[in-house]
Amino acid sequence: MEAQKLKLPNENNCLACDAFIVINFAPKDFVKEEDLKRIYFINNEFNAQIVDLQILSFDQLNVCSHITLPATGLEAHEWRLLWKQKNPAIKPETKMCVYYYKKLK
Repeated sequence: MEAQKLKLPNENNCLACDAFIVINFAPKDFVKEEDLKRIYFINNEFNAQIVDLQILSFDQLNVCSHITLPATGLEAHEWRLLWKQKNPAIKPETKMCVYYYKKLK
């Protein structure tokens, strides 16, 4: 299977880690098992796979510093303010996805 190119933000220098977390809007379509097995070529630098993901509402992430800190270096309330500033149309019920990646060696 050929790796799919994927551009990810390197907030908190998370891409330097062997395993890292990325928060983004949830996909519109249901995530299939094949998506979890797919190999991604991240930022033209290394291969990784999604090993797990979690769908939460934007409001739920407001109290999840254990997710936002390693992903972005921000506590949940700080992350929420910044994300809302970048995406003013976001609503409390907007579905977000926490992607857990692991580099392939």
